Amino acid sequence: VQMLNTQGLDSLYDFVYVSVDFASGQCLGAAVINFVARHIAEEFIAANEGSLDPIYEKPCDVKWSDKCRDRRELVERYRSHPVMHP
Repeated sequence: VQMLNTQGLDSLYDFVYVSVDFASGQCLGAAVINFVARHIAEEFIAANEGSLDPIYEKPCDVKWSDKCRDRRELVERYRSHPVMHP
């Protein structure tokens, strides 16, 4: 979330899911972001695809998801995800 906000995107997304290793508290290197408009997502992809991730020091792989189309679908998907119900 901090990375998004430092790019000036603080009010331009409405959902973020970050995969986390609950034992270590470390990010597993994947996230899902829902932007409030398609053109914002397109700009984010163009600006970040292939950029060096500061934590993992690997190129970012940024792409569209075909699984969910909007925040409502994302909330439902992750609310029902097994990781949310240990």
